[in-house]
Amino acid sequence: MKCEICKKADAKKAIERELEDGSTQELYVCEKCAAQEDVEAQKKHAARTWKSQRGMLTISGDLENPPPFIGAIIDAVTGMVGEINKMESRPSKPSKPKLPMKELSTKGVNSKLLVGDGLHLEGLFLIGELEASLRALHALDMDAVAPDALVIKNPGHVYKILYPSTMTQVKARSIMRALLKQELNARSRLTADMALVFNDSVSRALAILKNCRLLSAVEFYDMLSTLRLAAANDMLEGMQLELIDEMMSSLEFERPDDDADAALRDEIDAKRADVAREAFGNVYFKVEGNY
Repeated sequence: MKCEICKKADAKKAIERELEDGSTQELYVCEKCAAQEDVEAQKKHAARTWKSQRGMLTISGDLENPPPFIGAIIDAVTGMVGEINKMESRPSKPSKPKLPMKELSTKGVNSKLLVGDGLHLEGLFLIGELEASLRALHALDMDAVAPDALVIKNPGHVYKILYPSTMTQVKARSIMRALLKQELNARSRLTADMALVFNDSVSRALAILKNCRLLSAVEFYDMLSTLRLAAANDMLEGMQLELIDEMMSSLEFERPDDDADAALRDEIDAKRADVAREAFGNVYFKVEGNY
């Protein structure tokens, strides 16, 4: 039997070719055509999916003409290796002058996506795509900064968005909306195909808060950030989203230059742990019926 692709060489193996409608077609082909088909299949898969540290970033839609934010993510993720390889061979260039930045208002953003006046990007963090998204912002000359970045890097994955003075607010807001769409997609994945990751993250946070004896403000804030996603999905029994928001806004982070001695710090952390145990002692994660 001759190869069903080239019609010349003898067929040696059976392969499956993916058709435009998503179905597959079985073909009997020669070794050369089988190898070529495998290369084409890998190219098609790479155009849809990029690996990250904790999962896969899948982009749907028009891949030839992606929207600006998605295009920036693609460039940020796929371009990293090439840039690293080029760094040693190219001469150093003076860095571009940093443009004056302005803070972008979050007015009109769904409150479930906000902590205070900062974007809550915990979903992107939990699925492992936050770093790629922040690199995409940088590629678009924008930035995301933690409201209290002097204390600790990105507590609770809450960010204020900055945009250059040369960019219109309309464009900046369109990019922010694209970022928030990715956050919503991330949250949807966490309650669907990545439910085990979400269950584990929420359950660990609850277990610590129910049993801790020492609890720093930053650690409390980070765990509240995770639990906030569950509360926003009405998946916490005995705890409302509004109360979590109140607790997050009331926390005061210890600063690196605080001169409190270790004993006093332990006393403060112990009292905070008492508050956490009392607040979450009767809180439960509602898993069944939510997926």
